[in-house]
Amino acid sequence: MISPQLRIHLASGRTVTVRIVGQFISLLVLAILAVLLLSCHVIPQWLGGKHGEYAPPDAYLAGSKHAYYGSENRWSRRFFTDKLDQYGRRGKSQMLDIVEGRPAEASSYCRELLARDPSDLESLFNLAAAEAHLGNTEAAMDAMRKSVERGLPFERFLAGPRVELRPLVASEAFRKYLSQHPVQLLHGPLVGSVTDRSARIWVRTLDEVPIQALVRTAKGVTNAIRSIIQTTKADDDYTAIIEILGLQPATTYYYDLLVDGRPTFRSDQCLFRT
Repeated sequence: MISPQLRIHLASGRTVTVRIVGQFISLLVLAILAVLLLSCHVIPQWLGGKHGEYAPPDAYLAGSKHAYYGSENRWSRRFFTDKLDQYGRRGKSQMLDIVEGRPAEASSYCRELLARDPSDLESLFNLAAAEAHLGNTEAAMDAMRKSVERGLPFERFLAGPRVELRPLVASEAFRKYLSQHPVQLLHGPLVGSVTDRSARIWVRTLDEVPIQALVRTAKGVTNAIRSIIQTTKADDDYTAIIEILGLQPATTYYYDLLVDGRPTFRSDQCLFRT
């Protein structure tokens, strides 16, 4: 067996050749594999944990043994109850209090964080939901208006969680605000599954409404390709997928959406290419 060599170039210009023993390399590889094995299996068990695939039922597609999203750790309340000083974790803890019937605690925690940072949009969002559950519509609307004024999309209050936001959304004051700021498209459009002849667009709306896509090969062209009309469904969380057929390969298309019969975008703003 020929041992590998390591050539070291010295500053003096000389080159020193060092032979590396083959057995040493084998032992080094085995040591690395042992460390990886311990880190993946033994150490987590020592710490009381166990790695694997943990996900809710809807993460498993029909006939698949593996989830397409989830976690290698067990799903537990610690993801929500540990009040770590991290922006995302704080919001989860606030919403959990609302979900489990503790809106007063949620409101108190939101106000504590807002006293430190008045621009904390997630705390303003959850404060609006908490105060609505407490029956304080005026305080809820005040938090909602402040969050929108400071940059939170108004659609957040319509997108959900719908059950937790229902006391706010169902209030007369909120419905009046909504009539002055009408919104129907909440999420999307997301373009995907693009081939040389077709494309799909995903959307989510406030209500069950008809959706149709119009695509053109150039700005201002009047003879648009129209997709089949799809209707968003409550059973599908008010989502729909519109499929556009009859496209040409290697072509740029500008598109618009008719949401409940009304154009949503300027056709020169949204585009995709086959």
